[in-house]
Amino acid sequence: MKIWKKSYDVHVVLEPLTKDDIELAENIFNVHLPENYINLLYIQNGGYLVSNYVRVNFVIRMKATE
Repeated sequence: MKIWKKSYDVHVVLEPLTKDDIELAENIFNVHLPENYINLLYIQNGGYLVSNYVRVNFVIRMKATE
């Protein structure tokens, strides 16, 4: 899936992502980033999106009521 518009603006596309960058972001925000998202950032770190949304699949888990 191609999500990035072609851009030559050096202020929009950042330096290639490193594992240290990922660990730093996850520690600062106290989250674990999805591997699919990380893989996209390895392809290109930042830029303009082709569309204003990206389709994702997720599961909502709700607690059973008593």
